[in-house]
Amino acid sequence: MSAKNKFRFWGWIELLRPENVFIALLVVWVGFQMTGVCPRTWVGWLTGLTVAAITAAGNALNDVLDVDVDRVAHPERPIPSGRVSPQGALGIAVVLFLVGLGSAWTLGQMPFLVAGLAVLGILMYNLWAKWVPLLGNLLVSGIAALTFLFVGVVVGEIRAMIFPFLFAFLFHWAREIVKDIQDAAADRIRQARTLPLWLGETFAWRMAKILLAILVMVTLIPYALGLFGKAYLLVVVLGVDTPLILFILGKIRRPAAQIQEWLKVEILVGLVALTLWRIG
Repeated sequence: MSAKNKFRFWGWIELLRPENVFIALLVVWVGFQMTGVCPRTWVGWLTGLTVAAITAAGNALNDVLDVDVDRVAHPERPIPSGRVSPQGALGIAVVLFLVGLGSAWTLGQMPFLVAGLAVLGILMYNLWAKWVPLLGNLLVSGIAALTFLFVGVVVGEIRAMIFPFLFAFLFHWAREIVKDIQDAAADRIRQARTLPLWLGETFAWRMAKILLAILVMVTLIPYALGLFGKAYLLVVVLGVDTPLILFILGKIRRPAAQIQEWLKVEILVGLVALTLWRIG
């Protein structure tokens, strides 16, 4: 492979954001673990394929529609850097959406409806809602957390996924606000009405911290109710709650770009805690 082709190849890989796809697949695995249901092998593979394809498609579509902002905020990304064409990125997004919906169809009517709801939400977010203060953040957070409910629908254990859904929703909501703060300069160029530009960055930081404070309290509820064990409590308190409290109190100060990446790591730690819910 020539250096030029290799450069473009990695551009396509980066477009799909494999780290986000990996986290989505990890959520699927954690969801199966928490339901206590061991699905048939083909069900597990198709569930993963649905989630991975729709996640990757959403990532590609987001880059196609955000190319103007990315030229300012993220010029290194595949499209603004010239490694991937907008037409090619849109084409792969359409194909992956169809693959995701097709695999969901084989899992049954309800999984297909949930997958369709996710795709509809992604389209609404990218075409309209992302520029509406708060609504865009709420929508993308719901889409991200919907993976847990999708797993619950697949195995018929939706109730077991309610807390993980809330956990993921709050985490993503706070992180989306921080991402808006990171992109404020680029969003200002095309007069977008994201939360930091609407009510100011100081208000946006405060709201993100309020959401994370609510999340900290929510993480303790399953243990307090006797639903989760001590292993979960230990990991979530030390690995999630304590760092978040330090951030809320202003002991951790970093640029928005670093904070949102750090929150992604915290999500992973939270997923580890969820896998330990039965121990102790």
